Amino acid sequence: IYTRTPDQNAGSIWGKHFPGFCEKETRLYRQEEMEEWIGEIGRLRMIAARTFHYARTSSLERLLEQARSRHYSTFSLYADAEFEKACQTFEGAVRRQFDDPARVAWHDQNILFQIGRMAA
Repeated sequence: IYTRTPDQNAGSIWGKHFPGFCEKETRLYRQEEMEEWIGEIGRLRMIAARTFHYARTSSLERLLEQARSRHYSTFSLYADAEFEKACQTFEGAVRRQFDDPARVAWHDQNILFQIGRMAA
């Protein structure tokens, strides 16, 4: 399972600067919760959990394009007016935080849970 934890989501460009992004995304689990859940399912076992770190760079224009095209399913959880207001707030926050809106840099993280079946 390749996903993000809530903490990883919060550390993304969206989690840091897009209003309501972390609050709307309730489908993520902490690593400990995933491991516990997998352990509760009969015949499955956790083999490994591996974290990936990615340096990202994009333009503010491209980020807004991604948001408006619903690049992440989380964006579909917004009502239309709320989403447009969030986009405007995001744009302002990024312009204040980064010197060059054509070169916005951040780090993303994901986690890979490798799960296997136990012998019967």
